[in-house]
Amino acid sequence: MRLHLSAVLFLMLSSLTVHSEEFPTYSVKSLSYDCPAAAKEENYTTSSLEPLKLLALGKDEWIIRTVTDLRTDYGPTPYGADQLNRLVKALGEKGTKMMIVYIPPRGLMHADKIPDYLRSGFNDSLALTNYQNALKLFAQQGAFVADYSKLITPENSKHFFFKRDIHWTPDGAQATAKLTADYIKQLDIYKSFEKKNFINKPEGVYNPSNSGIPNAWRIICGQLFPKEYAQKYTHEVVNEGGDGINESNLFSEQSEPEIVVVGTSFSANTNTSFVGFLREYLHADISNEAIGGGGFNGSMTQYLASENFHKSPPKLLIWEVMSYYALDNEEFYREVIPMVNSGCDGKKVVLSDEVQLQAGKNEFLFNSGSPGSETVDSILNKDHIIDLQFSDPNFKNLELTLWQLNGRKDPLKIKRAQRVNTNGRFMYELKFEREWGDLTYLSTELNIPEEFKNMNLKVRLCHK
Repeated sequence: MRLHLSAVLFLMLSSLTVHSEEFPTYSVKSLSYDCPAAAKEENYTTSSLEPLKLLALGKDEWIIRTVTDLRTDYGPTPYGADQLNRLVKALGEKGTKMMIVYIPPRGLMHADKIPDYLRSGFNDSLALTNYQNALKLFAQQGAFVADYSKLITPENSKHFFFKRDIHWTPDGAQATAKLTADYIKQLDIYKSFEKKNFINKPEGVYNPSNSGIPNAWRIICGQLFPKEYAQKYTHEVVNEGGDGINESNLFSEQSEPEIVVVGTSFSANTNTSFVGFLREYLHADISNEAIGGGGFNGSMTQYLASENFHKSPPKLLIWEVMSYYALDNEEFYREVIPMVNSGCDGKKVVLSDEVQLQAGKNEFLFNSGSPGSETVDSILNKDHIIDLQFSDPNFKNLELTLWQLNGRKDPLKIKRAQRVNTNGRFMYELKFEREWGDLTYLSTELNIPEEFKNMNLKVRLCHK
């Protein structure tokens, strides 16, 4: 005999006499976090832990990176500023203006969350002044840059960054996009952009992964934190009829957008929707070329090496970068400036070589002088670049030595992130700073790991 479920439940409930005092009571207590081990540098030994040192528990269960979040120096050295100026000018010759989105420091934005014992040693006034000076320095080198120090307000500091993640929340992304868009709208270039309407709709919630800071705290301290949640948005372009189109179809049947964003996971993460908000506020298409996990330079090198850039340079290139990057890395500028000009393509080639590479040391591209000559050619560093194309597009770690006639050597070690793809092509200016510019190039030496043996290499040395 089968009873209907509702009848069974009725019989069960009818047989029970429930009194309020019989309900169980629970006592909920907050976990008291404490971790002396987080203050010991010897506990940050791996490549994933080292950038996060030294973690400290802040107020309201924030976690502070005492080395990165509490720094007071920002922006490039005079050398870096000069190199940035060169990059801005090189892009300008292609018809591309550059804007830098220099995200406010986490410690400066949320100084009220720094524990008292660290707060006394953090000069936030000096940090703010140096951050503002860095913004002014970028502008002096010809880059567009808004005054992002205006974001550092009590209202924004409530929700700009996550408590236990290095990234901004959707609120932080939206505030930054609004300030950026307001600045761009005041520029003459804004009038030339094709206008379209975009919307961002709240839909669901987003929480950052428990990697990074929470994972480091778990490894070092053996303690777990609850996940954080924030409002998530979906991004759509609006037709004239008012219908929304999903972002995946935004650019399926149209030319390349006139605005391109390169940068880090702050821009690449569609859950926080920085580029989505920027599209909405600018009423303009934007191609998002940012790469998560590529560092400050990964997406820039990938984009400048791409066919899209060389076929259709954007009118505006927006470079989003976190303020703990000084933007004065010598190897970066030696690479990206030749990239803007497509390496040795279309230039006078002085030396060229095709090499079947072997594991270990490979030597090639010798400056042996003209046929019948007893002297080498006058190939001065300051006038030349080297352009290497490997047959394996997955080759990413370059260990190169450029020898000079006087016996000096210029070692280059470049390690590209796995997510960065430049199709096995590397190009660099020969070292030209100070006395290096007038030195004469002699030969190239390349170390190849065992797993990449038998690759082919086409290499050219040409005039800039």
